[in-house]
Amino acid sequence: MTFVAPLFLFVLVLALPVIVAFLVRRRKQVLVVPSVLRWQRVAVAKHRSRRFQNLSRLLALLACVAAVIALGMAAARPRLLGDGALTVIVIDVSPSMGTPDEGPLADALDRVRELASAMGPRDRVAIFVAGEAPRRVLAPTDDPSRVRAALAGIAPESRADLASALTLARALADDEANARVVLFHDGGAQFALEGASVLEERFGAAERPNVGLTLFAARPARDAANDDEREVLVAVAAAGDEARRVRVRLFAGEVELGSRELVVPPGEEADARFRLRLPVREVAAEVEPLDARGDALSTDDRATLQLAPASAPPVRWMAPIANATNAASPTPPTDTPPTDTTPTGSTDSTAPTSDADPHATRRHFAEHALRSAGVTDLVALEDELPTDAIVVSLGAPSRRVDAPLLILGGAEPERATTDPTPNPYARHYPHHYPQHAAPLMPRAYWPEGVRSLGALEGEATTLHRVDDSHPLTRGVDLDGLTILRAVAIDPGDGVPLVELDGTRDENGARRGGVVVAAGGEGSGRWVYLGLDPDGSDVVLRVAYPLLVSSSLAWLSGSARTEVATTPTRAEVALERAPETHGRFEGPGLPLPPLPWLLAALAALLLAVESFAYARRLVS
Repeated sequence: MTFVAPLFLFVLVLALPVIVAFLVRRRKQVLVVPSVLRWQRVAVAKHRSRRFQNLSRLLALLACVAAVIALGMAAARPRLLGDGALTVIVIDVSPSMGTPDEGPLADALDRVRELASAMGPRDRVAIFVAGEAPRRVLAPTDDPSRVRAALAGIAPESRADLASALTLARALADDEANARVVLFHDGGAQFALEGASVLEERFGAAERPNVGLTLFAARPARDAANDDEREVLVAVAAAGDEARRVRVRLFAGEVELGSRELVVPPGEEADARFRLRLPVREVAAEVEPLDARGDALSTDDRATLQLAPASAPPVRWMAPIANATNAASPTPPTDTPPTDTTPTGSTDSTAPTSDADPHATRRHFAEHALRSAGVTDLVALEDELPTDAIVVSLGAPSRRVDAPLLILGGAEPERATTDPTPNPYARHYPHHYPQHAAPLMPRAYWPEGVRSLGALEGEATTLHRVDDSHPLTRGVDLDGLTILRAVAIDPGDGVPLVELDGTRDENGARRGGVVVAAGGEGSGRWVYLGLDPDGSDVVLRVAYPLLVSSSLAWLSGSARTEVATTPTRAEVALERAPETHGRFEGPGLPLPPLPWLLAALAALLLAVESFAYARRLVS
C-alpha cells in the first residue's frame, strides 16, 4: 500500500490527545453527610457495574482512536498495489464536442482528471487526440499530475480522424499485457468502431439544439467584370427534427457586407448566396439562430476565408474516344482517301451537338460547370498547348498530353479490336473507316497506373466513402445523391476521393468503387470524375460545379475557388450512432475507493461514540 498524500499521516498524532483525555479523571468531591444508609444500596449497585464501566470506557477509547486513525489515513489517500494497467485514452475533439470549458469535451476532460485521481501506483495512462491529424499528447505515465497537465493543450478542431487515432492507440496497447483503449466521444454517427476491441464512454445529451456552418466558399462569378468579383456560397445545417430560422451575415473585417434570413429544413441544409464586388482578401461568415431555441455549439457559428486574386487558367477540350454509335454506322470503304481537315483529337466546343453525339449531355453540363468556374474560352485542343493550360477530356483521353488533365468520365470506353483485313487507308483515316481500322477503336491514354474498371449500376452505386480532407472534395456535400450509373477506375498511385460500394468478389471483398480520384505531380497531375451526368443527379446540385472548379484550382496549383474549413453536416446536426460497443467502467481500484471507505468507517465510529455518550453509557 502507498499513499498519494503521505503528509496527512501526521494527523495520526491527534490520537495522543484523545488517549490522554480518556486517562485523565476528574477529582472526586467529598461531601460530609450525617448518614450513608440512604445511598448504601445505590453504592452497592454502582460497585457491581464498575467492570462494565471500565469496559465501556475502553471500547469508547478504541473507537475514538480508530476514528482519528481512519480520518488520517483517508486524508493521505492510500492506494493498493495491484498488477497495474495501461489505459490509452482517445479524446474526440471534433466541433460537436464543444470547448474545454463547455459541452461534451469539458465533461470528457473532467472524466480524465477523475481517472487520474483513481490511478493505482502501477497504473499508467496515455492520451491521444483525434483531430484533423491524430497526435499523442501524453506518453504512458504513472504520474497523475502529468495526466492533468497534459489536458491543458487540448482544444477543439475542425474535424476528427477517429479511425487513425484509434489505430495509433491500438498499436501502443498491443505491446502491453494488460492494456485497454478507451474512446471519449459524443457518439457521432460519422464514425463506426467496426468491431475493434475499443471501450467507449459517451458525453453530451442525445438531443441538443444547434445550428452551424457546413460550407463557406467563394468562386469567380460567371459574368464577372474583373478578377475581384466573386460568388460567395454559405450553407447552414441544424440539429433536431424541426425547421430552424437563422440569419447568415457576411463580413469584411468589422464591416457587414450583407445578410440573409434562411429556414433550415430538418435533416437538410439551406444555402445563402452573395455577390462580392470589393477587392478584399479576407471575408468571414457568421450564423445566428432567430427562433430562440438555443445553439449548443459556438465553434461552428463562424468561418473565415482567405481570398487570392482569381483568374481562370486556359482550358482546352480533347475529343472523346470514338463510340459504339459511330462504329455501328460506318462509312463504306472506298479506294479514294477522304478529305480530312479536322485534326485528330480535336473538337470545336462551340459547334452544336447532334442527337447522334453520345457525349451531348456530358458536354453540356461540363461546359456549364467550367463557365461557372470562371472559364470564358473553351477551345479545342490543337498541337500546341498554351502555357499552364489544363486539358479537359470527356471520357478516356484519346492522346497523350504533357499538361494537367481533367477527365470527366461516365462513358465507358470501347475496347480496342483488330480487323484481319484492314483497309490501306484506315491507318491514316481511322475515323472514316472504323470497321476496317486496325484497331477499330482508338486507344485510351489513361494517366500512368490508372485503368478503367467498367460501369457500376444498381446496388454497386451506393455511396460508401467521401474523403472530405482533400482540396477537391472539401466542402462538397454528396449526402442524398442519387446514382444510377458511374464508371469506376483503379487509381493506381492516385488518391481515391469518392468511393461507391462497387462489386463483390467470391470472398465478399469490395472492389471497383472509386469514381472520383486525383494524382500525379506538376504537369502530370490528373483528376478523374466518373459520375455520369446521364445516370445521376449530381449535375443538378451545387456539388458538381464545385467539384469541377476545385479540380481546376488543384490542377493549376492556384486557388481560384477558396473553401473555408468548416464542420461536416453530421457534426453540425449532432448525429449519433447507436450504442453497440462496450462501456468503460474505470481502471484501477474497485469502487468505492479505499479513502472513502476509511472516511465512512471514521464517521460510523464517531456516531457510535456520540450515541453512547448521549445515553450516558460512557462518562
